[in-house]
Amino acid sequence: MKSILNLTYPATFKFSFTKAEIKDGKAFMNAYGIKQTFEVKNHAELERFIQTIAEKCVVNPSNVDYEIID
Repeated sequence: MKSILNLTYPATFKFSFTKAEIKDGKAFMNAYGIKQTFEVKNHAELERFIQTIAEKCVVNPSNVDYEIID
């Protein structure tokens, strides 16, 4: 996960994640992007949002990557 310091809220984010998957007995690392942008009001809300994405996509929260959109 990227670290963001000195961030001013509210902020708009875009997310992506990688997920190890096994198909037909072969392991793959697939990258997924979430095209929708999201606005969060504070750091705690961002952390909860990352957890929610990870749970719904069945990925490790440390594999959720995000960037600030200007």
